[in-house]
Amino acid sequence: MNISSMKRVNRRIVLNMIRKYPGITRKEISNLTGMDPSTVTKIVTDLLKNGFILENGEKSFPGRGRRGIRLVVNPNAINGLVVAIGVQKSCVGLAKFDGSYELIESFETPQNFFDFIHKISDIIKSFIKDVVGLSFSIPGIVDMKKGIIRNAPHLKWKEMELRKLILETIDNLDPEMIMMDNEAKLCLVAESWFNEKIKGLKNGVYIYQSEGVGGALLINGEVYHGEDYIAGEIGHMIVDPNGKKCHCGNKGCWETLISTEAIVQSYEYAYGELKGDSYNEKFLTLVSMNSKRAKGVLMRMADYVSIGILNILNVIDPQFVLFGGMMYSLPDYLVERIENTVKSQVLIPDMMKTKILKASMDIDEARIKGGALILINKYIEKNI
Repeated sequence: MNISSMKRVNRRIVLNMIRKYPGITRKEISNLTGMDPSTVTKIVTDLLKNGFILENGEKSFPGRGRRGIRLVVNPNAINGLVVAIGVQKSCVGLAKFDGSYELIESFETPQNFFDFIHKISDIIKSFIKDVVGLSFSIPGIVDMKKGIIRNAPHLKWKEMELRKLILETIDNLDPEMIMMDNEAKLCLVAESWFNEKIKGLKNGVYIYQSEGVGGALLINGEVYHGEDYIAGEIGHMIVDPNGKKCHCGNKGCWETLISTEAIVQSYEYAYGELKGDSYNEKFLTLVSMNSKRAKGVLMRMADYVSIGILNILNVIDPQFVLFGGMMYSLPDYLVERIENTVKSQVLIPDMMKTKILKASMDIDEARIKGGALILINKYIEKNI
C-alpha cells in the first residue's frame, strides 16, 4: 500500500470512529486506533475544514485535569434518499450523516413494477439535488452488484433491472451510488451499528416479520449474503410439508405460519375482520387486543416461531436472535413464551448462551437507517 492509499485508509478509520462513537476525542481515537496523536490531529483538522465533522464542547475525564474536545459528524454533510419498498406500503426517507432521518413520503406499493418506477421517479426528482445517492430496501432477493431484483415473491417481481431503469429515468446519477439490498439484511446492518445490546457480538440472526418472513445472518461481524444472495431466507425453510402453499410456490414454509398475513388471516377466518388497511396494521391491532381469542392466535404463532428458532440454533448456534420487522411490537409475554420454549427444547439447555431479543428499531426506522448506512459507507469509500 502506497502513502496516498494509507492516508485515505486512516482518514476513513478516523471518520468512522467519530460516526460510531459520537463525542469521542482526538486522544481517544489515538488510543483506540494506535495512530500517532499528530496523525489524528491532522486528519481531524482536515475533516473539520471540509465540513464532515464538528466540535461539540468539552469532555471531562475522571481523575484528569485536562479536557478533550468532543467530535461529532456534521448531520448535513452527507444526505441520502432511502426507498423502503413494502409488499403493501412503501415509504421514502431523507437520511442524514448522523443516522437521523425524516420520513418524507408514504404510499401504497404499485403492484406493477413499471408503475412503481414511475411513482418513485417523481419523488426522487424532487430531492436528487440534495443527496449523494439512492438506496433501496427490497422485500426479496437482490443482486446488489448488478442492481437487479431477482425475485420479490409477494409482488411477483422477477428479474427487474431496478438500477438500469432508474438511470434511464433520472439524469446525472452515478450508477455506483444507487445501492440496494434485501430489507432484512438492511435491518441487521442498522441493528449491528446502533443496537447497544448486541455491540461486540459477531454472529447472530435477524428474523424479519412482515407480510412475508425473511431473515439475515451476521457471521464474523459481517452480514452474509451467500453465493447467490439467498442466504438468510429463513422464512422459506419448510416446517410442514403438507401445509399451506407459500408465495414462493412450496408448501409449509415457516412464513405461512408466522407472517402477519398468515396470523391476520387465521384470526379473521375464525373471529371476524380486524381494523387496519394492511396486514401489518391489522397485526398491530391484534397485538394490542387483550382478548382470549387474540392471545390464543398469538400464542400459536409464538409456538411456531419457537420451532423455527430451534432449527436455526441447531444449524448456526448464534450469539443472538433478534425479533425484527413487525415482531418488534411483540408483547413481553410472547417473547418470554418463545424464550422459555426454546430453552426447554434446545439440544443442551444448560449450555445455551444465545440471547433472544426484540430489535431496537421498528420496521421503517431499521430499513431506512440500514439503507442509509450502506449508501454513506459507499460514499466514504469513493470520496474520503
